[in-house]
Amino acid sequence: MHIQLEGIGKRFRKEWIFRNVNLSFQAPKKYAIIGPNGSGKSTLLQLIAGIGISSEGSVFYETESKKISAEEIATHFSFSAPYQELPEELTGFELFEFHFKFRQKATHFDDKKFFEMIQLQNEGQKLIKYYSSGMRQRLRLGLCVFTQAKAYFLDEPTTNLDKKGIVWYQQLLEQYVNDKLLIISSNIEEEYKICDIVLSIFDFKTSS
Repeated sequence: MHIQLEGIGKRFRKEWIFRNVNLSFQAPKKYAIIGPNGSGKSTLLQLIAGIGISSEGSVFYETESKKISAEEIATHFSFSAPYQELPEELTGFELFEFHFKFRQKATHFDDKKFFEMIQLQNEGQKLIKYYSSGMRQRLRLGLCVFTQAKAYFLDEPTTNLDKKGIVWYQQLLEQYVNDKLLIISSNIEEEYKICDIVLSIFDFKTSS
């Protein structure tokens, strides 16, 4: 998987959040986009993942030397963010089944042990509305990582996780996302320790 950004910029009203972003992302490397809250790093991650629209510039996607069309992008990527809404009227298991009606399961895990692997054993039959914020984040991350994809995008992945949850998250990436393209938006070093390349959002700030 290869992603190429050429002259990407994002503007809200008259203010440029970032501009002249020219970057190349290549599997199986792992990248972090860092910066404080409100700096635009999540916005940039969304643009890279094809779920946002830039104000200028272009993003190109390629896998196995073949270009990926905009319509196909979603089938190649897996995205997780703490602001993603989960349907509270479903149980965890029902959401698991619903999700994988549309996406292919990764080949490296036993789906019968999914809730055990995200450390929510015995919680699959509980309605999501009764999940704590940390449980919801484990569920989001598990669904993301155990989806078959060419690239994985994680936005502030340890939000609402306690110390035990952070260790689980780090082990999850080391074990299951070691041969894929991974891009993390973060302001906490514990989240991106696995990354090979660290990029600062401030490198793409402009006063114009």
